Amino acid sequence: MHHLFPCQTIRNSLYRISFLCAFFYLLSLSTSVSFAVDNKNAIELNKGLVDYTPVQGYLRQLKLRREGLFEYSCDECHRVFRTVRSKRSRVAEHVDLKLNHGSNDNCLNCHHTINRNVYVTNDGKEIPADKPEELCAKCHGVVYGDWKVGAHGRTSGPWNRTETGWHSLVCTECHNPHDPKFPQIVPMPGPAIPGRKREKESQ
Repeated sequence: MHHLFPCQTIRNSLYRISFLCAFFYLLSLSTSVSFAVDNKNAIELNKGLVDYTPVQGYLRQLKLRREGLFEYSCDECHRVFRTVRSKRSRVAEHVDLKLNHGSNDNCLNCHHTINRNVYVTNDGKEIPADKPEELCAKCHGVVYGDWKVGAHGRTSGPWNRTETGWHSLVCTECHNPHDPKFPQIVPMPGPAIPGRKREKESQ
């Protein structure tokens, strides 16, 4: 009997340890499930807090538009005449267009010489109108690299870009291609400091 006592004690201790391990495992499991549910609820509640609406509007084909009146492709006019590269003044539908894009001061740096419904590469090849990011990459390679990995611009959807629902806005959905720089935002006034007004009045 005396030889069995230590074995029985060890066995009882092992049962207690096993029970405690199982208890804490179930407790942590329920906590994880609770956190997951709370996190999902928080995401559902906060869906409207981030505005993913494009600043310039959703990507559209290269066309002249008079909203509510008519629209037509660029080539409908440009196939009739050839634009002179050295000409700086704008005529007809382009008189109101203001080009403020750094040293890029010529339409044909971006728009194809013959097919006006597409953009152009540095060696004269066509860039589809629905790929303006490839046009911007000609000069803005570093920013383009950041955009490709989601570090620049507006993205929405899951963190993993390979999952369904991941979307990144292209350059022209945020930037006006003719005047891409965002206007400076006037900062809000600083916080009111209690007593500051009274100090000024007393001086």
